Amino acid sequence: MFEYSYKHHKILMKKILNKPSFRIYLLLLLFGCFYSASGQNCSVNAGINETICENDGSFALSGSAAGLVQSGPVWSQISGPSVIIDDPNNPSSGLTGLLGGNVYGFRLSADCTDGSTQFQDVEITVEPITIADAGADLESCPDSSGAISVTGNLPANPGETGFWSIAGANGAGVTINSPTSPTTTLNLSATSAGATSLVWTITGADYAPGSNCESEDTVLITNIGGQEPVSAGSDQSLDNCYTVTQATRLNASFGGNNINGQNGSWSFVSGPSTPSFSDSSSNNSNVSGLIEGTYVLRWSVVGPCASGQDTMTITVDEATQDISGASIQPGNIRYCDPSITTATLVGSQPQFSGETVQWNQTGGPAASILNNTNSTTQITGLSSPNTYTFTYTITNATTGCSDTASSTIRYSIDPISITANGGVDIVATCGQTEVDIPFITTGDGDNTYAIVSGPSTSALVNPSNYQSTGSTPLSIDFDVEGTYTIALRRAVSGSVQTGCDIGTDDINVTISLVPTGSNAGTPQTLGCNVASTSLGGNAITTGNSLWTQLSGPNTATIDSPFTRSTGVSGLISGEYIFQYSITAGNACTPPAESSVSV
Repeated sequence: MFEYSYKHHKILMKKILNKPSFRIYLLLLLFGCFYSASGQNCSVNAGINETICENDGSFALSGSAAGLVQSGPVWSQISGPSVIIDDPNNPSSGLTGLLGGNVYGFRLSADCTDGSTQFQDVEITVEPITIADAGADLESCPDSSGAISVTGNLPANPGETGFWSIAGANGAGVTINSPTSPTTTLNLSATSAGATSLVWTITGADYAPGSNCESEDTVLITNIGGQEPVSAGSDQSLDNCYTVTQATRLNASFGGNNINGQNGSWSFVSGPSTPSFSDSSSNNSNVSGLIEGTYVLRWSVVGPCASGQDTMTITVDEATQDISGASIQPGNIRYCDPSITTATLVGSQPQFSGETVQWNQTGGPAASILNNTNSTTQITGLSSPNTYTFTYTITNATTGCSDTASSTIRYSIDPISITANGGVDIVATCGQTEVDIPFITTGDGDNTYAIVSGPSTSALVNPSNYQSTGSTPLSIDFDVEGTYTIALRRAVSGSVQTGCDIGTDDINVTISLVPTGSNAGTPQTLGCNVASTSLGGNAITTGNSLWTQLSGPNTATIDSPFTRSTGVSGLISGEYIFQYSITAGNACTPPAESSVSV
């Protein structure tokens, strides 16, 4: 039975093969293997779904194509209210006409060289936000009664809140009485004159953890300035401790900064000589060139907010002689070595005849001044952990004039040290950028810090920029993902620091941000004998990308594994799976991943 069937089969096959029609069919079949399409030998990537704010301004799609592309890629809209795709043939085309509260769908399509058409869709969600309106600019005289007010528009969408804040310098001396109310009264200081930028900010509800839309508008508040009643300040009596002329500082009411003509000015009314004003329009001007006698000075204020005038009197005693200025070198001394028990203080030399000097102890346990009438003296009997104060006075017994300076001697009883977070590095949780760094200290001193290293894209790294830590904990808001090294330093101040070391400590802080989502693009099916193609992942705003091979009949070559788009080669017949991963720090696990088959 088997023998018969086999022979019969051979005869039948021979007859079929000898037929011309079958030979033509076989030729066409073979031709199709080598020359016809075998399906989708290119790939498109429309990017990832995104949520944006209505007031973000221009928005651009982020697509790409890879592999053997015949034409395209090209964008089209598939859902949502109609918008304008600025350049449909541009993978990064902008969009015009997006409105808040809508979801828009777009399709990226490309024709492959094998005749197939590939496409991928992406959705853009536009969160609504009320556009802030702070109202018209305001100009006013000073008013502390709360009669001045500003009004911002009401938030119109659910979950939105508004608040007032001051941007930059507060030149107008503004106090916001109800910061979270759309309408708030303001107080304007009578001792200020200038402009303040008042910002009305509307914040939307969170559309993702830590993400919300925000809109702001600024209104300019101008304070014309001027105090009433106008006052030239208290009368002054100057001593006789001068040789030729005397000088003093005036203290009148604030007259304005010449906004809308509001200002004040000093003038000379009477006296034995004509004095000089350092700034005649300043209520706190210095006046000099005063000799023995009585002077009358007038402070005159004019303007829309304050007007008037007042006089003050300066009485100058008969000149005797200048007194030498007293000073001590070093001004302050700090000892960190308790075995040191003596110090040398050097006072300034008297410059005029008849002057004498005197050292006195004015603080701390009793110590010995070896020569209290010499400008240079030694102090003995000092002991840790005490603090001592000494004064140096230059006196002219004839004129009764004197001048005094002081110096402090301190002991630091503990070694100086600073330790950050118990010596343990900090790994912030996923998405956390603001990190508190607790620290403890020993000994006396001031605490500073600098961010000495970090990611190359960070704007915070500056090894030479030491700033005050403030009180513990030190709070830093980091800008990009990566590991930062923060150097903390504790050091004592003073002109002399004997035996005092500087306490330092370094700590590493690792920041991990939520990575951009991953899209590896559409699958590809390559034709016969095609051994290479290219892969295209979506654009990345946060994180770093990596292409890897998950499976396949052999190990392919990935030309640029760390770039968004890469070529792959060394392919043989079979199915390959490639993975596109985006990471932004180890604390955000797992990373954003997607795969594509070739």
